Amino acid sequence: WEQTLVFRIGMGLKTDIGLTFRYIEEGPGNWDKILRVYHKKIGLPYAARKFQQNVEYRYWQYNPDTHENIEITTLQSGMGDMILTLRNELGTTKIWEKPIRWGWRIEFKQPSHSNLPTISSGNSDIGLGLLASTSGNFRGFPLAFWLNIGAVRPGITRHKVYPQKPGFFSGGTGMNAELMETWNAAVQILGASARYEVPASVRGLNHQQTILVLGLSHIIDSHRFSIGFTEDIDYFSSEDISLLIGWQFSG
Repeated sequence: WEQTLVFRIGMGLKTDIGLTFRYIEEGPGNWDKILRVYHKKIGLPYAARKFQQNVEYRYWQYNPDTHENIEITTLQSGMGDMILTLRNELGTTKIWEKPIRWGWRIEFKQPSHSNLPTISSGNSDIGLGLLASTSGNFRGFPLAFWLNIGAVRPGITRHKVYPQKPGFFSGGTGMNAELMETWNAAVQILGASARYEVPASVRGLNHQQTILVLGLSHIIDSHRFSIGFTEDIDYFSSEDISLLIGWQFSG
């Protein structure tokens, strides 16, 4: 379970600053049977779940070259890493007669713990991204499209079984459709390159990550209520799904 609180304030000159706080709980659950059936039905991998009981929790990493390992079977909970974000809109250019809005952002992650490997990396990361967006119309439905390309320079994690790469790429693309005046639907594909230097046999950690996100939102006055679903769609990625519930207030 994760609860996230985000504050964002405009600073003028098409710039805003944001601060993200997270509280995370990781432990045993009773959804494993549902996950197993769901992944079997749609054909995505679910084999690792067969080795754990539905109410057991296990976080495990092992390096066959150095024989270092991390194994955690008890509940992990606490404040997640804090993220500071600065965004700036650069302006608009035309590509094939289509106006494209450009912007950039920089993010700094401050670790919350030095001894909770499932919740905090134990060190600071910094990332820089380039944003582009445009809008259109399809059969009367207003559409918005966006693209984000970024790079992250991670701090050296204190929980390392495998050394981190000096940097990795992350980004995504998505589309938002206005179904009705107060209802919107969105689809996103998020991705990142591999973060760790690992032997080829440890395929789950030396593989890129790709996540599908589906969402629906409803606007009431200054409030936006949203619900979403995420799925890791790369073969060697996590077998977990995420259900997202959000509320946003603008004033």
